[in-house]
Amino acid sequence: MAYRSAAVHTRRAESVERVWAVFTDLAGRPSWLSEVESVEVLTPGPVRESTTWRETRLGVEGELVTEQLVVTALTPERAC
Repeated sequence: MAYRSAAVHTRRAESVERVWAVFTDLAGRPSWLSEVESVEVLTPGPVRESTTWRETRLGVEGELVTEQLVVTALTPERAC
C-alpha cells in the first residue's frame, strides 16, 4: 500500500496543548475543516501510531471522497 503525506503550517496564538487537542480530536474534524463531511474513527482511544479513521470530504470537483487514514508517526504535542 502506498502512503501519501501532507503538511499544513499555520501560525496561531494558541498553546501547544490546545492545538494538539483540536488536531487529535478526529471526530471533531468537520467542525474546523470545512471540506470534511464526516469522520468514522476506527481505532478506539487516544490518537497514537496506528490510529485509523475513515474521512469523507469534498473533492476538487465537488464530489464526495472517502479515504482511510492512518497515523504512521507521532510525537505527542509536537508532530504527527
